[in-house]
Amino acid sequence: ICLAVGFESLGSFSTLFRNVVGWSPSIYRARVWEQRRNPYKFIPGCMRTMFGITSAAQERNFQEASTEQPC
Repeated sequence: ICLAVGFESLGSFSTLFRNVVGWSPSIYRARVWEQRRNPYKFIPGCMRTMFGITSAAQERNFQEASTEQPC
């Protein structure tokens, strides 16, 4: 990405990125992927409740039954 936007050095791009965004490029990328996988995690619970947003985990009443036999 750094070469595509005009930088000749990965180090100079990473330093400027960290100064502007506040995170290194790798941490930023990890947060973006986490937001895509679990968007409800980044919305405060009070806002989810106020707007009636529920996650799939909140809609389940029961856990899956275990297939293991008790000892």
